[in-house]
Amino acid sequence: NSISPPADITGGKFANFKYQLDAIKYGVDCISKNNGVIIADVVGLGKSIVASSIAYNLDIRKTVVIAPPHLVDQWNDYQQDFGLRGVRVYSSGKIEDLYKVYADDPDPILYVIDEAHRYRNELSESYQWLHQLTRSNADNKVILLTATPYNNRPQDLFALVKLFQTPSRSTINSVDNLSVRFHELIAKYNRLEKAGKKNFTEQIKKELDILSGELRVLIDPVIIRRSRIDLQEIKEYADDLALQNIHFPEVVGPELVEYDLGDIRELYLSTLDKLSNQFICARYNPSSYLIDPVAFNKKYGELFNEINIQQFQGNLAQFIKRLLVMRFESSKAAFKSTLDSLLKSFENIKKWWDKGYVPIKKSGYLPDPDDEEIEEVFELINKIDEEPIDVEKIKKKAIPFAKELFKEEFIEAVENDVRLLNGIYHEWFSENSVGVDPKYNKISEQIKKLLKQSSSRKIVVFSTYSDTAEYVAKHLEEDGFRALLYTGKASNVDRNIVKRNFDASFKPSEQLNDYDIIVATDALSEGFNLNRAGVIINYDIPYNPTRVVQRIGRINRINKKMFDKNYIFNFFPTDIGEKNTLIKGISTLKMFLINNIVGSDTRTLTPDETLQSYFKKQYDDANAENSEKSWDVDFRNDYNAVKHNLTFIDEILKIPERARIVRKGQAKPCAVSFAKRGNNSLFALAEPDSLKADILPPDKVLRLFKSTVDEKSFDYDEDLDKKFALLRAEIKKPYPKIKLDKRKSEAIDNLKRLMTVCTSEKDYITDLLEVIQSYDDLSDGELKYLANLVIKPSNASEIVEELKAKIPVNYIIQIKRKVEIIDAQTEIIMFTEDLRSDNA
Repeated sequence: NSISPPADITGGKFANFKYQLDAIKYGVDCISKNNGVIIADVVGLGKSIVASSIAYNLDIRKTVVIAPPHLVDQWNDYQQDFGLRGVRVYSSGKIEDLYKVYADDPDPILYVIDEAHRYRNELSESYQWLHQLTRSNADNKVILLTATPYNNRPQDLFALVKLFQTPSRSTINSVDNLSVRFHELIAKYNRLEKAGKKNFTEQIKKELDILSGELRVLIDPVIIRRSRIDLQEIKEYADDLALQNIHFPEVVGPELVEYDLGDIRELYLSTLDKLSNQFICARYNPSSYLIDPVAFNKKYGELFNEINIQQFQGNLAQFIKRLLVMRFESSKAAFKSTLDSLLKSFENIKKWWDKGYVPIKKSGYLPDPDDEEIEEVFELINKIDEEPIDVEKIKKKAIPFAKELFKEEFIEAVENDVRLLNGIYHEWFSENSVGVDPKYNKISEQIKKLLKQSSSRKIVVFSTYSDTAEYVAKHLEEDGFRALLYTGKASNVDRNIVKRNFDASFKPSEQLNDYDIIVATDALSEGFNLNRAGVIINYDIPYNPTRVVQRIGRINRINKKMFDKNYIFNFFPTDIGEKNTLIKGISTLKMFLINNIVGSDTRTLTPDETLQSYFKKQYDDANAENSEKSWDVDFRNDYNAVKHNLTFIDEILKIPERARIVRKGQAKPCAVSFAKRGNNSLFALAEPDSLKADILPPDKVLRLFKSTVDEKSFDYDEDLDKKFALLRAEIKKPYPKIKLDKRKSEAIDNLKRLMTVCTSEKDYITDLLEVIQSYDDLSDGELKYLANLVIKPSNASEIVEELKAKIPVNYIIQIKRKVEIIDAQTEIIMFTEDLRSDNA
């Protein structure tokens, strides 16, 4: 079917690129077959343009866009540019509110979810609301946008696909049961991850690479993902870009720029030594000071919802220590802010201790124990042995435990930490403290040199932290540079200033040249064209190399090449003294920073070339994931080479139906079937000595069809009928049975128990059981909720009322309706090819 391309839709504001046109066509088709699509092109290739064009070409009257707050205005712009009808754009922080508005809407809705990787955790409340929202009407459609779909565990990708797929009734090509296959990969990944933490061998790396390939091919039919390598190696795309004079700049770096600590060297090293070897961070780890942790867990363990609180708090303390080091390395402003916050928090804990309690709270701000609202918490927790308490009510504030449960060493460790942090604060920020900042001085010097080399090449300075960005921008302005600040707090006016000064796609008449530098947080690393800049400076250590790839993607855009080369610079402390005795100290510093911030095992790191190559390797490894060739590139080129050969196509059409031949000369004899079952298509393979066939992904099968022009065919025999029967049986067999893990089993047991004490809700509970046992179509968060229910005859009616609010009746009805639609698509079409060796 023909589609309206971006240039036609927007009156020429956006160009027509062949790779984007193919993505739009595929996206429209994929949504019609699978209810959704994941647009995962690498940064800079125009995912939002593709998504907007797909939305325009779909016959859906209502569209809801969910985007991070700083991208809401950009999506409102796209809505205007593409003339999209019935579109509302919402911030990603409003999903619960969206659910209340749209969950019962009778009309189908297209949900466009930008930066969808933010919803990879099924246990989070935001994911549970989103899953119920997208699945609240069987006819809803979903477009997910993310440049990093494969970055984490298989379960993260499974969570995204579940936003538009019924796991046990998947319509995705190449898979018989999405739930079963994903859980197989998840179990394999968990086993490898556990072994790899102890000893990350080459064999484990090899197995993880294989698993990654299996994962990608599994859901490949619903993902549109092209790298820059694909655009260069798929001939049709390369020719189209060359015709439109589109070329990608070379990325140089990351280059390590080292700065001399000078007069603050000793203070810098001593501070890191204190943070590393003396700071305990006891305030965040009180459970490690329990007198009897076994008894504590037995009595209070259920309050923490399956979490091992000792392990959780130990990890939290390590995270806070790492954060403090990261903020110290970032800037004096960031470090001061964190010290202020930590000292207040530590003093607050001392007040709790004086009241007779030690509070435990998983996350968020810890209230002052003198606040009136905390009195109620004290009253509730003191009655825990006498009557059930509303745990959720006190969790939001804090769970206070009697200090008698803890060793006296806890408060002593807290007081030691306070003394240590106060001493560090005094050394850095008292009136008599040192005021120089060698890091800023070096970066200022580097910027001056870069602007002198090319005044037209603008510069982007990235920091992980807004207070560091504000600090740097303020000093650059004071030093006479034309610097603009952009953080998550930026307004719509700021966005327009950024675009008019740094976006080369703006008409020359609309462009401004008021700024040479933009200093920003990663709020700028999503949704902006900054291709009038040719330099990225990472002010902090780029501990997440994927983030660096996203940052460089802001200046490496498809729509307009400004420079032949783009540059990345990382800044790191060094020592340029002549004394050899200083080398060991600064080398130790570098190892400490990297091990504590990046978290990698670089124990043999030396201060010069190895450090440079370390950062370069980290970036290259992350960039390789965004640049590797897709598995189907060669197949696409072969297909594209013949698809316009009308004589060849006519010859194919002349082949009679039910024609049967045998091909010989194959390395491994087998028979392969391609089948369509409704919208679902898949491959099955049977070998001669096997008593069964197997469903295989397309990358394992398509290469078997390759042949030469002069290859001869042979008559078939009855062996083909036997293999055909095996293949047909495999393709037609019932869906594999879902395996029940501990959480699902406990949820099922609770629902069966609830049914016995609340027979009036038998229909609802039966449907809910079917959704779990047959379709595996609840989120992990909902299953966890069900598994944790405490059911008694006295509270059954209250539980059902709460349950229906948590997992509404309409949500369950729509899940079952979707299954009925899929199961109704029973038509099966098969194409089989017999492949044999010469002597077979």
